[in-house]
Amino acid sequence: MGKKGFFLLFFLSIILNGFSQEDSIGIYKEIPKVKGEQIALDNRGFIYIISENSLYKYSSEGEFLFSYQNAFLGTISDIDLSSPMKIMLFYQESGKIIFLDDHLSPIIEELDFASKQYHSVLLAAYSTSNHIWIYNEIERNLIKLDFYLNEQSKTHHSIPDFNPIQLLVLSEKTIVMNNPETGILFFDSFGTYIKTIGIRTSQKIQMDNQFIYYLKDNNLHRYDYKRMDETIISLGIENLKQVIVYKDRFILLTREGKVLIAQ
Repeated sequence: MGKKGFFLLFFLSIILNGFSQEDSIGIYKEIPKVKGEQIALDNRGFIYIISENSLYKYSSEGEFLFSYQNAFLGTISDIDLSSPMKIMLFYQESGKIIFLDDHLSPIIEELDFASKQYHSVLLAAYSTSNHIWIYNEIERNLIKLDFYLNEQSKTHHSIPDFNPIQLLVLSEKTIVMNNPETGILFFDSFGTYIKTIGIRTSQKIQMDNQFIYYLKDNNLHRYDYKRMDETIISLGIENLKQVIVYKDRFILLTREGKVLIAQ
């Protein structure tokens, strides 16, 4: 082999090795030193990671910013980022919620649902009009409260196979519940049932005024519920637990607790 042929093969081997290394690493950046159980994203692109009784806030690039812990309230069940300046944390086991500012400092003392005789609260969500929605598992009531936990409306539901895992306030007129056995259920501003979209998933969904994002077989499904069509996006990562979409980027949570940011 001549010198030209040798150098050509050498150059190609460097290129191919570079591509194979890039492919093995992937196109995701891992946020280090944290094991996530749930992830969330606000409307400014900040990333929030829940790990037991701790909440961590990161920039859109994965830079650590703030944290909040409160062992007395127990494990954090859910987070609502409808208002990034008034972040709601829900503690299902203790039946309490607390509101934090954008630096993850408490705004007020925690609010106790049991103090208003609301027991067995399974789900809670917040709306920017200072209303709090809760779903009572035993009584099967969808309840709207003001910021001081005074009742505004209450609707009983006898929906078959109703074991919802997620409550979302899409707008002041639209409340959504993710029920893995039947699909995505819509309710009006009084908690009255409107319709069901037959997407069944046991993982948390992400939703806006046009799309429902959900995981299936480690692929991201984007369902346009206005036009009733669906796009499937391959993510190239196995064993996924949750995916969040922000503009043209993806934030992923694996079942091992790794949080990955699309690069």
